[in-house]
Amino acid sequence: MVYQLRTWAMGHQKSVEITANEYARIVAALNRIYLAADIEEKLDLLLENYFEYERDVLELALRDNLFRGLDYSRERGETQLVNRRTVNLLAAARLYIDQLKHAASQYFASDQGRKQEVDGFFQSNTTSTWSIEQQKSLEIMYSIGACPYTP
Repeated sequence: MVYQLRTWAMGHQKSVEITANEYARIVAALNRIYLAADIEEKLDLLLENYFEYERDVLELALRDNLFRGLDYSRERGETQLVNRRTVNLLAAARLYIDQLKHAASQYFASDQGRKQEVDGFFQSNTTSTWSIEQQKSLEIMYSIGACPYTP
């Protein structure tokens, strides 16, 4: 089979022949770039959720400082807002950790020594911490979806 790299720009169609090994390395590199970009998107989601949480908590603190006297409906609405932001932040953090473990394992799939090192790191640093926290708090388990759903 013949492998070629082609440039399709402004009507020019230049190409360079490459070997099957070079093609396989290019495909692997592209896959690693896609994995890294996917993890970057998850990190952005986490940071945006953290930003929204902090912004809303600071806004509520300022509003409370300037306009004393909460009525029940306003207090309830503010509590629900903080609860939503907290759950979103916890869910985004869990998503990021889970996806990072998966992507790092795939990223280093071709280097077994490195893959085992990365898998071991996540096994010792994240799983045990989450398990302890989940056992301590039903609220955390519920908010991150750790509780099994039974209709």
